[in-house]
Amino acid sequence: MTQVMLYAAWNAVGLLAAFIVSRRLSFPGEQGRITRGMFSAVLVGGILGAKLPVWFSFGFEPMFYWDGKTFFGGLLGGFFGMTLYKAVFRIPGGGFGDRFVIPLCVAAGFGKIGCFYNGCCGGRSFGEFIPSTQLYESVFQFLLAGLFLLLYRYHKGKKLWFPIYMLLYMSMRFFMEFLRNEPAIGSFLTVYQILALVFIPVFGIILWRRVREWRIDL
Repeated sequence: MTQVMLYAAWNAVGLLAAFIVSRRLSFPGEQGRITRGMFSAVLVGGILGAKLPVWFSFGFEPMFYWDGKTFFGGLLGGFFGMTLYKAVFRIPGGGFGDRFVIPLCVAAGFGKIGCFYNGCCGGRSFGEFIPSTQLYESVFQFLLAGLFLLLYRYHKGKKLWFPIYMLLYMSMRFFMEFLRNEPAIGSFLTVYQILALVFIPVFGIILWRRVREWRIDL
């Protein structure tokens, strides 16, 4: 199989595994449901978010009009899409995301294996050593899936999962960028490190407000 075929195959496995996992999870206490409008907002936001960091990193080159996307940007884009949709249509409630966290971890874990075979998202050279950052991230995502499965089993941290996931992921990604072969923006930081520094406080505030206002049992 070619690199592109392996990349597509592993991503397909990730999507299928995420779908199966999502069907086996139950969140009876979660308010509201995902409407077509919400899904569209998340989809559009995710697509735009997945492209913007690539353009900022490498410029608006023709080869990146369609090729190149980032999971990190897609997460933030989907978050903003849902947030904007709720604000425009005045939909109450801030407890979002629990049902998506474990499927996201599973999909990303398999997807990063696809990146490894495709040769994208790789590490920079340190002499003869080139770190397999794709596989490091894959292991990290599967470990997070296990962590949230434990929280699911013991009914802990409800309505806090998404901000916890984002904080853990962005913290990992900030340090992982020192190993990745990504261009620096401005100084020695990549666009993903800048995004992490900006949004770690944002999701920290979201987590703090939910714990404080809803008195959620951790």
